Amino acid sequence: MKIALIGAGVQGQVLCAMFVANPDVEEVRVADKRLDVAERLAGYLKSDKVSVHKVDASDVEDLLKVTKGVDVVVNAALPWLNIPIVRAALKSGANYLDLASMYETIDEQLGYSDEYRKAGLTAVMGMGVSPGLTDVLAKYAADRLDHVYEVRVRLYGEVKSKEPIAFWSPEVAWDDIACPPTVFMDGKFKTVPPFSGVEEYEFPNLVEVFPDVGSNKKTCIYHAHEEPHYMGRFFKDKGLRYADFKWAPANWEVQKEIVEMGLTSTEPIDVDGVKVVPRDVLIKLSPKTLFIEEYKKKIEEGILVDQRAYGVVDVKGEKGGKEVRHLLWFYMTLKKAHERVPGSTTTSYLTCTPAST
Repeated sequence: MKIALIGAGVQGQVLCAMFVANPDVEEVRVADKRLDVAERLAGYLKSDKVSVHKVDASDVEDLLKVTKGVDVVVNAALPWLNIPIVRAALKSGANYLDLASMYETIDEQLGYSDEYRKAGLTAVMGMGVSPGLTDVLAKYAADRLDHVYEVRVRLYGEVKSKEPIAFWSPEVAWDDIACPPTVFMDGKFKTVPPFSGVEEYEFPNLVEVFPDVGSNKKTCIYHAHEEPHYMGRFFKDKGLRYADFKWAPANWEVQKEIVEMGLTSTEPIDVDGVKVVPRDVLIKLSPKTLFIEEYKKKIEEGILVDQRAYGVVDVKGEKGGKEVRHLLWFYMTLKKAHERVPGSTTTSYLTCTPAST
């Protein structure tokens, strides 16, 4: 299999390591606008399978230089670049996969479905952990029900580190935090305020998996994510009434204060005669994602002590005239992730495993 991997950021690096280790993969073309990062990745992995290319992922014609002749284009770039990469893959006669979506362009991206089908190609949207694994689990439950009425996705995570460390692009992370979440309710998509929908949700087996957390109940809040968008579109014919996504971050009240102070605003403000965009300052001051080798060093030196994640997909429906509830859950620890792919974190390992499988 020949792969064009667009994006050599934190997720792209772990994906590339997974592809290199896969005996069915014969070639990985790593493409990024930052040629030095792609070259550093190739040098770290030391594999003849890897070649590096400088590419402007917003330019279809430029993308075609690396997408022509591959079997699949894997998009690990920022989600606002999805559409040109989708188009380049289609023009190249390649299959397509990405990790996340822009909420505003989901329908536009789905609009290419017929063209992909006619070309005998497959395109998969949002195949990380969440979205991705969560949607696969929801589909698994839905296929075992006559009717699907409610789908709830809940994520719990915890980090123990001696210094601030980012696990995701700060641009994407802060945009998701500040964005009004979408909920599928009564057959319609509705937006709700960020940090609303506070509830004490009981995670199944959380204490069994992580005994020191003390309780299966954790405070969860609405968070902008793809799952309600996907499920509201694809489970509607099975009678879906409600779908949401909530997470349980330990520091959500701090995040709320940052947003309410206006620090995620993209509107320029005057600071002593200088025009400043608050979001630009916030992103500049936020911890940046590291190179895979740097994560490896932080883990081995005991600076990044632990990172744990637990997710559950809670599906309610009907089978044979009886109400049925399916709870499907998964978890990962930093130790297990790092053992399997050195330098991967819980976040990157969970995100990249579905996409690389």
